[in-house]
Amino acid sequence: LHLCKGCVALAVGLIFATTIVLTVGGAWCVWALALVGPVTIALSWPPFYQRLPRGLRDLLRMGAGATFALAAWVAGSYPSLAWPLLPALLLLWWLFRHSRKKVIAARCNGCPELHAPGVCSGYALQAACARALEDEIEARMGASLAGGVALPPGIGRAPGG
Repeated sequence: LHLCKGCVALAVGLIFATTIVLTVGGAWCVWALALVGPVTIALSWPPFYQRLPRGLRDLLRMGAGATFALAAWVAGSYPSLAWPLLPALLLLWWLFRHSRKKVIAARCNGCPELHAPGVCSGYALQAACARALEDEIEARMGASLAGGVALPPGIGRAPGG
């Protein structure tokens, strides 16, 4: 099973922060979340994120893992302190996702394959890799991830995939 560098960085941040929080958690976690969460989200804002150096993007992924661990712990341990902070983080996350969708959609503007059925040539490699990962997971689980349900038309495998 192969994971991308960004996913590994996210997992490292999540595991590291969870270990520290469970070992020496306290009210400082609220302040750490107030600092790490907004900074991580602001620096990861989709229009700017791809322009950052790879090392900084990996640190931001670690920060995202730490933010998730801190938010979960703070919400469970200090709900009265967390109530103003968590809704603000959720609003930031919603704005982040909305902005990311726009950036991703803009990549395809002007492409002659935009309205063609199936996977375009620009994403054929990514689709093939995702399907290879799905096949590996299914082989290890011994069960289909699709649950035996046929895929809708236009979502079938790309030629050669």
